[in-house]
This record gives sequence, C-alpha cells and structure tokens, in this order.
Amino acid sequence: MSKESWYKRKHQFTPYTKADGQAVSDEFDAIQTSFERIPEMRDDGKGFKDSPLIPEPTDQMHPVPLKMLTETEKSVNNARDDVTTKAQQVAQNTQSVAANTLTATQKANTATQAAASAQSSQQAAANAENMAHKWAANQVNEVVQGDKYSAYHYATKAAQSETTASSAAITSKNNADIATSKAEEAVQAAERARSLANGEIDYEKVLNVPSADTQTKGIVQLTSSTASDSEELGLTAKAGKYLATLIAKIPETLTGYIKTTSKSSSIDSESAETVATSNAVKKAYDKAVEANNNADNKVPKDGNTTINGILRAKNSSSGGWSAFQLETSQGYWQLEVHPNSHEDANRRFNMLFNPNTGKRVYLSFPAISEDGDTVAYRSWAVNKSGDTMTGKLKLPSIEVTENGTGESIKIGDDAYIGDVNVANSVGVKGNTDKNQGYIAFGNAKKRFGYNGSAFLSDSPLTTPQAGHGAYVSQYTSSAPYIVSSTGSVGRDTYHPFIKGLVNSAGAYGAAFSFGYTTSQSGGNGFGRGIIHLIEDNGHFLTWTFEHNGDFVSTGDVRTSRRSLNKTHQTDFNYVTVKQSGNYAGLNIDRQDGKHARFELVGYHFKLWVEDRYEINFPERGGTVLLDTDFSYQKIGNFEVRKYPDGTMLQTYFVDFNDVHGANSGLGGPGPKQLTWAVSFVGKPLVFGNITSSIDDSHNVGVNILTKSTGTTLYWYNYEHSNLNQGACRLQFLAIGRWK
Repeated sequence: MSKESWYKRKHQFTPYTKADGQAVSDEFDAIQTSFERIPEMRDDGKGFKDSPLIPEPTDQMHPVPLKMLTETEKSVNNARDDVTTKAQQVAQNTQSVAANTLTATQKANTATQAAASAQSSQQAAANAENMAHKWAANQVNEVVQGDKYSAYHYATKAAQSETTASSAAITSKNNADIATSKAEEAVQAAERARSLANGEIDYEKVLNVPSADTQTKGIVQLTSSTASDSEELGLTAKAGKYLATLIAKIPETLTGYIKTTSKSSSIDSESAETVATSNAVKKAYDKAVEANNNADNKVPKDGNTTINGILRAKNSSSGGWSAFQLETSQGYWQLEVHPNSHEDANRRFNMLFNPNTGKRVYLSFPAISEDGDTVAYRSWAVNKSGDTMTGKLKLPSIEVTENGTGESIKIGDDAYIGDVNVANSVGVKGNTDKNQGYIAFGNAKKRFGYNGSAFLSDSPLTTPQAGHGAYVSQYTSSAPYIVSSTGSVGRDTYHPFIKGLVNSAGAYGAAFSFGYTTSQSGGNGFGRGIIHLIEDNGHFLTWTFEHNGDFVSTGDVRTSRRSLNKTHQTDFNYVTVKQSGNYAGLNIDRQDGKHARFELVGYHFKLWVEDRYEINFPERGGTVLLDTDFSYQKIGNFEVRKYPDGTMLQTYFVDFNDVHGANSGLGGPGPKQLTWAVSFVGKPLVFGNITSSIDDSHNVGVNILTKSTGTTLYWYNYEHSNLNQGACRLQFLAIGRWK
C-alpha cells in the first residue's frame, strides 16, 4: 500500500497564521484514522496482538512468514537427507555399473566372435554388435542414441563428480542394461549367423536384398571407426577390440573413487580410514601460522630481549591484583595494582617487600583523584618538627591539639585562635589585650566581638524572618532575636529584653526598653508585658499589657484628632453627647467621604444619610413595628395574614361548574363545610359569595350558618332564575383574631 493511500492531507496550513478549527479537527481525524489501521499492540508491548499479513516476498530484504521459513528449513533438511541417501546409492550403483559394464564387454566380445564366424550374415551381426559397443563404451559426451550416452560416459562422470554421481550412476546403470540387451541381441544374431553358416537359408532375404539402415534390414558395410555417427555402417572386430580395451579400464577408474563417508574435516583424528578435506588442511595450516606468530611474539625466559611495545601483566585469577616482582637476595619487591582501578575509590597501587623470612612491608599509595595527582619531592614538603612556608597552605581539614591557653594559632600580630577548654567552643583572643576578642568582616573590616564586658558590633545586625506562624505556637517557636529564660527572677522583677540609650547622663539622657515584669501579686502567677521609659533624673513611666488583654497607660492615649480620655467607656450606662443649638446625635463617616447621622432635632429624632434620604420620627409616643411583625402564609387555597395587634385575615376560594350541578363538590347542593387553615380565637366575621360566567339576570350566593365556629365554617349554596350557572368560583373572607 502506498504512503499516499495510508494518509493524505485534507487541508494546507500557512505557518504563523490562524488555522480554521474545523480544518484542524479534520486533519487530526485523518491522522487518527491512519493510526487506527495499525494493528493493536500486545499488553506487554512485544509485537502485535494479531499477526499482520506478510505478502509473498519478492526481494532478498523482504520479511517472510514463520510458516514459509519453517517449511523452507524442512525442505532443506529433506534435501540434505536425500543427498545423503543418494550419495550412499552412488557407491552401490557405481559397483553395479562396473559389473554391468564388464558384462557388456564380455557379451560384446562374444558378439565379435560370432560376427567373425558368421561371414554370410555379418551385416546384421555387425549392426547389433556396433550398437552394443556404443551403449557400453562410447567416449565421454558422445551420444549413443537421441540424448542417451554410454555406460562408460556415466561411470566416468560418477567418478569425476560426487554431486552428480547419484543421477549419473543411475543413468549409467540403465544404459549398461541397454548395452547388455543389445549385446544379447548381438548374440542372438550371431547364433542365427552360425545357423546360416551351417547351411540354413532365410529364403525371404536371398533375392533383392537392400542396404541396411536403422529402419530396413539388409546388407551392411563394415567400418573400424569409433568416431562415426553413421547409422548405416557396421562395427568391425577391430573397433570392437578397441571398445573392449576402453571398457576394461572402467574398473581401474572406479578404484580411485573416494566415498563421501571417507572424507573428514577433523584436524585431530587418528583414523587411518579417512581422507583429509581441503577444510582440514586449511585449519591445520592456520594453526601452524598461529603457532609460529605466537612463538615470534614471546619473550624468552633467559631475557636479553628488547620489547618494542608494551609489556602487560594480568592476574590469572578473577579479581586478583596484577603485579611485577623484582627479586632480591633474600626476598622480592612487588609493584601491584588494584583490580578495580576503574572505580574512583580503588584507583591505587602498592609497593611491598616480601622477605624470605619475617613480615611483609607495604608502601601503600592512596587513591588517585579523577583529575590526577602529583607526587611531591622531599624538598616540597613541610617538616613536622617545624618549618617555614613561602606560599599558601590549602587543607581539606585541620586539627589543633588541646593546650587550653586559647593561643593555639597566632594570626599576624593582632590575635590568636585556639582551644579554651570550653565544650564546643573556639577562642578568639587579642594580642595586645587578651580580655578582648573580635572578628573583622569583609574589606570594610567591620568588627563583631567582645570588649571585655559586652558584645559589640560595628554595624547593624540583620536577620531573616524566623519563628513566624500561629500565635498559639509562639511560646515554643523561634524568633530573629530571643532572650532566654535562663537567669530570670520568678517574682516582682522587671526583665528588659530590648533597651536603647540616648544622650549621656546630665544631658537629657534617657533609656527606653521593652520587657516583662514577673508576678507582683505576692504569689505565683503571670506578670505583664512592659514598655518602660526612664530619664537620667530617675523619672520613669510604664505602659503595661495585662494577661487578661487590658492595655494600661499612665497617661492619655491620643490620635491626631481624638483622645481616649474623652471617649465613651463601657462601664457607663449611656453615651453622652451635648446638644449644640438645636442638634445632637451620633455621626458616622462614610467611605465615600460623606456622612450618616442619628440625631435629635428639637424634640423629634431623625435618621439622615447625606445626599441620600432622611427619616423623621413624629413628636409622639408609640411602638415601631417591623415587617417581621406581620406574617403571611399560603396554605393550599387559603391565604392567612396575621397582624401584630392579634388581628387575622383568612381568604379561601374554590372553582367548580354549576352551583347545583352533579360532581361540583363544594358547589353542589346540600350543607357544606370547611376547616380554616389556622383556627381563630373565637368566631370570625365571614363574608361569602359565588361568581358565575352566565351573563344574565340571576341570583347565586351562599347562606352561612350560625353554627359555624372559629375552626369550621358551615353554609348552603343557592341559585335562582337559571338552572345552570356555568363556571363558578366560591370565595370566603374571614376576619378574626389569632391571639
């Protein structure tokens, strides 16, 4: 199937332009259709679930079905077996050829003798004898008759070619049989010739005897040639003798024939019955060349040899160290390499001396890095007993042994670094003042350290966020700066956490701090957070944060416009404002910059929203009702309305056809009743009527009975002037109380 018929584009698209959605959908549908033609894959991903159809192969690179491959292998195996069988038949048929050829030769000789003694009928005898000799001993590739050759021809071919020996031997046997048959015919002719020589006459051929050929009996001319193709000449005794000589040589030719079973390609066989093939000779030759080359590449044991190349040593055991050994008078030195030197950790070698007696001594080399390493000379190394370096010393790690003085390493003429006998600590000590110690950072040399009484920093300290999260976790979480509880006093003590000083004493000096005062209640308990301000004259103020959430200030708390001391407090019964002129109230600043206000105007109240609306309350008493004080319910055909004063209205309606019509329900004749959706307190005032669709002068209505209660209504329907009132609606309105 061509690629064009597998998938063909339906649309053409221009790059960097908007594509039509339907066109893109069509294109994907076409692609999907082409994919659906691919056979379904197996679940394990190995090939197709159903085997695809493989067409008849017409090229060497075409795939073939497994069945065709299996049948071909079977055919090859069968052909191999046939060749083996026919090769065995060759040997048997060749022997038969030799025997048949000998028989033909003997009978040809008999024919020659008969022809010599039958001169009167030599024409017929010579013809038979000639054919007998042809079938037996014609030269190779010389036709006897039609496309047939002599037994000698096929025997010779059998000896020359093992491949065609089987078919040649069979054909040779057949032709030898023909030769035997012809020889028998010659004997019969010779016998008849003797009969004629003894005086027996065939009178049918005495008169007008014609010349003989392959179709006509008659007189035959003799010839000694064995190369003639004539079918009219007869073979002489001389030619017969020549043929007999050739036939006699056939057994000698077959004697040199080598059977297939006697051939062998083995180069280590000791058999005296088999013959080496060219393949065996080639193998033996190659082995000899390999041995010669191997010998040329060996180093003699007595040494004194120059190696033009690389000498390689390999440990014969798996995973062993390869090594070279150098003998000494009482042992040997050995240079050995790790078998896994391709691994980073094992890229190393050793030198060892192994004495004849005593302990082996190792010189072990560490693993070489991936970038390689350089072995240092003695003059490059620093002496352990003390030395001076002229360059930089780079160390992956260093250990300073304990001395407790803090002066293990001197840095220039400024400071020491050393062990101070304090767990998990390193000491930094000044050279000129050993009570101080600083570390200077960066090119600016900003210091951080201890001045003998406190830690100092030449620059501000900045820290990233730490401990942020939920309030409930803050007691146990971290923070950028923490004062631990170690050393705190449990009661009646102020603990400053952060303090700042400004100016000096006598020059308006002050200290401002944040801290905490522990319990001051005379017993155990929580204290309070403190903001503390103290002046150099001893005057101080505190602002406290109590554990109940109160904030206590020793003075007023102000904003730019308001004072906390002038605001309403929750422990007063009323918010007090003073009427100014004719107005007083509460003012609300809206988000749009305008106001809303609840105010007293004279003696009445007003709700006012600037630029929107205002609501004025009259100057009289009363109760304000809310819409929630009024209720409404729809219950089926009932509608119930309740009012705050206890009044309740209920309405009801029902539709039917004809007041006294059949199946008209509440509109039919006789007494009627219904139960109110919500019961009244006492009997309500009820109004009822019936409307009809008949447009004429008539009378229709209801007669409400006195026995009606606050729960049940009783009545009769009536109608006058028209027996059929048409479509009607019955309606009731009840006014009563719900409480």
